Formats: sequence, C-alpha cells, structure tokens
Amino acid sequence: MPDTSPRLSLPYLQPAQAQKHVTHNEALQRLDVLAQLTVLTLDAETPPADPAAGDMHALGGAPVQAWAGQEGKLAFWDGSSWQFIVPQDGWRAFDLNTRRAYVHNGVTWDPEVAGLQNLDHVGIATTADGTNRLAVASDAALFSHAGGGHQIKVNKATAGDTASLLFQSGWTGHAEMGLAGDTAFSIKTSPDGSAWSETLRLDPGAASIALSPTGTVRAQLSDNALQLDVPLTGSAVQSGTYDDTAGRVITVGGFGLGAALPALAGDVFADGNKTGFYYARPVANSGASDTPVDGDWHVLKSTRQIGEAAALAIPQMDAALADAWWTTKHAGTTGDWRRIYDTGNAVGTVSAVGGQPTGALIESGSNANGEYLRFADGTQICWYLKLLTDEAVQTPAGPLFVAAMQNWTYPAAFASVSPRVSGMGRRSNSTVVAGVSIRNITQYESDYLFWLTESSAPGSGFRGAYLTAIGRWM
Repeated sequence: MPDTSPRLSLPYLQPAQAQKHVTHNEALQRLDVLAQLTVLTLDAETPPADPAAGDMHALGGAPVQAWAGQEGKLAFWDGSSWQFIVPQDGWRAFDLNTRRAYVHNGVTWDPEVAGLQNLDHVGIATTADGTNRLAVASDAALFSHAGGGHQIKVNKATAGDTASLLFQSGWTGHAEMGLAGDTAFSIKTSPDGSAWSETLRLDPGAASIALSPTGTVRAQLSDNALQLDVPLTGSAVQSGTYDDTAGRVITVGGFGLGAALPALAGDVFADGNKTGFYYARPVANSGASDTPVDGDWHVLKSTRQIGEAAALAIPQMDAALADAWWTTKHAGTTGDWRRIYDTGNAVGTVSAVGGQPTGALIESGSNANGEYLRFADGTQICWYLKLLTDEAVQTPAGPLFVAAMQNWTYPAAFASVSPRVSGMGRRSNSTVVAGVSIRNITQYESDYLFWLTESSAPGSGFRGAYLTAIGRWM
C-alpha cells in the first residue's frame, strides 16, 4: 500500500504505526490548505518576514531564501516552517491579490477566464444572438471615462453600408441616426417602422445642412446661402405691422411693404407712424397737416429719431395730373409741403398763394392780342406784331410822319403795377426808317404811335410795329 494519496499526497496511516495522530494531523493540515485553495500571491519570489499559519503562496521561477529551489510549487506556512506542495494539472486557485481564479496547466498558473476577447456572444440579463451579439437588458447603461475623455465608435466597412443608432418602441423603429448608405450624417424618422423620412441631413461633401420634416427639403444651409421654403413664424418674425423690435424679420405688409398699404393714422409725423409706406384716405385723414391737400395719398415716411423725419406724398389720381410733394420735420417743427416739379407739371397754368407758387413753373399762351409767357416767380412777358399796311402815315410831326394813334390790349393782363413797354418799327423799304413811341401804359393796355421818315399812303408796302411788355402777373 502506498504511503500517500494519489491526488493530494495525503499521508496514509500505516499498520502498527506509532503516533498515528501525527500522520493524521499532517493529512488534515494539507487538506485544510488545498481545499478551497487560495493564494496570497502568484509568482512569489521572496518569503514574507512574518507569515501567518495557513498562508499560501504560488512560487515563481526563481524563489530565494527559505523558498530557494522550490520554484513552481505551492508554499504554505504551517505555523513553524514552510511546507511545499507540487500543484497538479487542473488544480484551481483563487488569487486574493488580483481577485481572479487561476487553473494550473501542469507548468504554470493560467487565468481561469483568459479575457473577454473574440467572444461569440455576450448577453447581460438577456440573450444575445448571431445578429445582436451584444445584448443588454437594463434600465440604463453607463460608458464613463478612464481619467480623460470618452468616445463611442460605430464603424462600417464601406460608404454604402450603414453605421447608425436605431431607436425603437415595441420593437418597431421610429428614429435612426448615423451614416445610412453614404457618408452624410442623417436623422431619419418613421411613424410605423416602414415608411421613413430623412428629417435632418449633414452632408460633408456638399458642405450643407438640410431640414426635411416630411421628406421634402424645407430649409438648407450651405457655406454661402440659406434656403427656406416655408413661411417664417415665431418670435424672430414681426408680431405686427409696425413691430420694430431689433433682430426680427419683416413680414409681407410690414411697414406697408409687399401688401395693401396700411391707413395713415393721424399726423404723418406722429411717433406711432414708423418709417414705412402708408395710404391717407379722405375720410380718415383730411387737412394739409397730414397730406398736402385733402384726398387720397400714398405717403412714404422716413424717421431718424423723434422730432426728425421726412415725408413724400403722391396723390392717387391720373398720372398726368398727379404731383409729388415732400416736407420735413426738424427739431420738432414741421415744414410746409413743397411740390416736386417734373416734365408733367413744369409747364402749365401758373398760380400762387401768398407769393408762393402753387401751379406750374412756366405758362405760355396766345390770342388775337399777341403771345405771353408767365413764370412762377411772378414775371410776365407779352409780345405782339401789329401790321399797319392799310393805315396812312402822312401826318407831319416835325421832320417825320405819323399814323393815327394805335392801341394794344395785352394778351394777358399784368398786376396793378404797370409793365415796361417798348416797341420797334419796320418798313419794307430799307431806305426809310420806321419807329414806335409808347404812350398811356396801364396794366391792361397801352397806346403807341407809328412813324416813318417819309410820307406813306395806305397799302404802300409792308409796315408794322413790334411791341413788347415786361412786368409781373402777381
């Protein structure tokens, strides 16, 4: 019969053996340290200075001191000395230092679990499969840093493949984000897991960001443009026609732009009437303080600050009759409306109120008494050619001969101040001198005498008087 057991080398009791309790206790001691085997260290080389009874160490390849020559063995302190055991292939030991289990391979100790490398599946609180090789059933999953930052990477083989995160409800997909079929980052949504819309797309190739809530691009931002294909709403847009909050987008109809003009409220220079376009109606607005005169007007107001503004007014009427007017407000004082002259109103009927022109700049006309020209500043010029072919010029006047007294009624009357009238005579015979002398000048007419240097019977050649009057019509 052998002296020790084949597996643990426990000493057997022998027949007729003296002090059998010693052998029995030795076997119990070995069984005590080998059952539920634990070691304080693996690959130990130097014995501890103050070991405790039952301490176990797995020795390395070059132990020293009391462990010299015992490489690869298990060393345990029995309370008074070190005992050594040769580990067998397949023994298991738990390393109290690394908190890992090891298995002896007949030569060295290997981790019982070599590591989580190249595993077919990992299921945590659930079952993984061939498609979902990592499956986790949990209220949450945490990926934290190891002292710095942290990245979660999702890689695909080619651009045409998919690298994405799919969000499901009841195992039906409703949102997906990532690289789906190309290298543009997109977010897709679905009401039923079947019909999908690309809601957001960030395309690095086109350098653009596109929004497509229903699958059709409604907004797209590129490096040089922002395309919007929906109306703008919200706090970034004007809340009303006259909302002048800084940074807000003006809407159609804002300040009278792009829509029917808003009605002008009261005085055009009232603070409530912001810079913009307005329409002044005769019922709501009448009087020269709001518009040049009563009527329907298009009004443009430009405001710099309170008390400093300008306005332009154009009447709603036939273009041939419409005149443009402007005025300003400076230091809180509003000036008179002033008319703008153009090709349509520069020539016409001149008029004035209080010395200020209210009509055309120039007026011209003619009648049987001649022609006239009036200017807006009050100047008037009249001229006339009176032919005297049928009059006799035979009355002696010193060395000259005169015709009967002639009268010229002006083609247009002058103001109360008499004009300056002059005349010049003409005779077809170049050897005969003709002349005119003016008499009895009034604002409506004047008399004149026509004379020659020789007597002339009626019908004796071309004779005439050129008459000119210059004065003021107002």
